[in-house]
Amino acid sequence: MLRRCISCLEGQTYGNMKVVIVDNASGDGWAEAGIGGEVDVEVVRVDARVGFARGNNIGIRHAMGRGARYAALLNDDAFAEPKWLEELVATAMGGKRVGVVGSKVLFDADTQFINSTGLLFNMSGLAWDRGMGRVDSVRWDEAGAAAGATGAAVLLSCEMLKEAGLLDEGYPAYYEDLDMCMRARTSGYGVAYAPRAVVRHQYSASYGSGSLRKEYLSTFSRVRFVVKFFPGEVLGNALMRLVLERLRSHAGKLLRLRPWGLLAALMGLAGVGLRVWSAVRDRTVRLSKVELDELAVASYGKPKLHIPGVETSGVETPLLSGGGSVVLEEGWYAGGGRGSAGCWMARRAGMVIRPEVEGRHELRIQAWFPEKSGRRPSFEVLAGEGMLGKREVEGGLKLYEFGSVSLTGAMRFSLELSDFIPAEESGDYRDLGLKICRIELNWLDERRKGVK
Repeated sequence: MLRRCISCLEGQTYGNMKVVIVDNASGDGWAEAGIGGEVDVEVVRVDARVGFARGNNIGIRHAMGRGARYAALLNDDAFAEPKWLEELVATAMGGKRVGVVGSKVLFDADTQFINSTGLLFNMSGLAWDRGMGRVDSVRWDEAGAAAGATGAAVLLSCEMLKEAGLLDEGYPAYYEDLDMCMRARTSGYGVAYAPRAVVRHQYSASYGSGSLRKEYLSTFSRVRFVVKFFPGEVLGNALMRLVLERLRSHAGKLLRLRPWGLLAALMGLAGVGLRVWSAVRDRTVRLSKVELDELAVASYGKPKLHIPGVETSGVETPLLSGGGSVVLEEGWYAGGGRGSAGCWMARRAGMVIRPEVEGRHELRIQAWFPEKSGRRPSFEVLAGEGMLGKREVEGGLKLYEFGSVSLTGAMRFSLELSDFIPAEESGDYRDLGLKICRIELNWLDERRKGVK
């Protein structure tokens, strides 16, 4: 990942930069020996693993010691597009006292989906990425202020860092970025979002989505964030809601004799301890009740989030009628929801079909689209590099016939819908494309006309 990350920085249109790699005790010497390329890279080696916040602080101090005006943090699993740094710097210099500038982060597994356009948090301290799982569209292209910015790809003003301080090393992982944004605000600096500063991110490459370690670390850091920033009049209620939400989230696992997720969450809650509580409460600038109401989402519950490239790994393949097999690739949501059983595709999706019998085949796709959506998008299918057919979508469950194609082995089919249904209209928590319910692959025996 690191080699790919650095190669993306070689093509940056903003040239007045220096790349610093903090080698967090990898022990293999690869950072010095294996990068290559033309970008100006300096490696700072750390003797012991020090975690995300301290590791980044080592790099930030290195930059500030050389007179840097800005420090941009970039995860090694984040891959910047050519104008990424130029757009971040332009946004920072274009506003008054801008201390933090966040990027538009897309899922590397499928770049039509948003990973983050900023950070949000609610009244129980739960933080999440704004726009996660939504289709990238014009609604996410509006620049402006944000509550927070993800540390995977963010620009920090060194002037702001001198006043507000560096990343809080008391967080073992997670919430350091949101903490930084809160302290920037309390120091009089703004947090901005630069939609044209785009990176592609490998989600949860470090700990894995849903891992017990991630559960423990995120719970620990969440409690620390609440204790550190929430004003006294709402702190007790926030912590009570936090505990109840964690218990409710893992109640099902406990009943199914899978208590380890619950145990990890409880350890995260208990791990804060009185020592952390007193240390954090004594040394921070808290948000006022007015500031908290302005920044936090007025809810306590956990939002439903869909993570492409993670949840889709367990998606059941729609029924393939006829001989052969189908493998779903990128662009598919988890099954379920309204309509007949099947899998939601996003606006674009891909699949590979392998026929049992070689020869010419006719492809028919049964799909469901909400009748009350008020939309009539078109639906096209490409076989390999060629267009197989284009149809106008009708409401309800319909069977769409496409042309015949010669299959001598596995072939990739691309499906594209001209429009999608935004979550605001569907009532769902995700943007919906088309639900594919059945795929029919009919062999055309040319020796017996009319027989399939």
